Amino acid sequence: MLVTNFRLKYLLYRVVLAGYQLLDTGRLHPVRERAVRALRSSVDYIDLHMPEAIGFDSQKELIDFALKQVRARGHYLEFGVFSGSTIRYIARRKRAAVIHGFDSSKDCPRLGVVLCWDSEFFRVAAACPACRPM
Repeated sequence: MLVTNFRLKYLLYRVVLAGYQLLDTGRLHPVRERAVRALRSSVDYIDLHMPEAIGFDSQKELIDFALKQVRARGHYLEFGVFSGSTIRYIARRKRAAVIHGFDSSKDCPRLGVVLCWDSEFFRVAAACPACRPM
């Protein structure tokens, strides 16, 4: 299921995670055990090699953090616009900035460049995302 709304995606993530942890239906399943081992191994690696790494609970938190780190002046670029939810979120945070979005869809010629993927690979029924005029 593709969910492009940040709030809904985060809410669904939390509900599903809480439900899974509450029920823990896969407690004795080998796939769950492998996931637990992979998580443990990943955390050990992060602790050893990336102790200063920052984790975020949502895309919004990551984007907000990244936008606060920007010191250079100029245009903002997003590659892989898809449905436009991220670029609209950035535009709401940086109202005075010029933001360019790029995607590989042939259905959005004003946004896109054609890459080596088949144009049907990322095909969605939605039209190009609405953007404020320049």
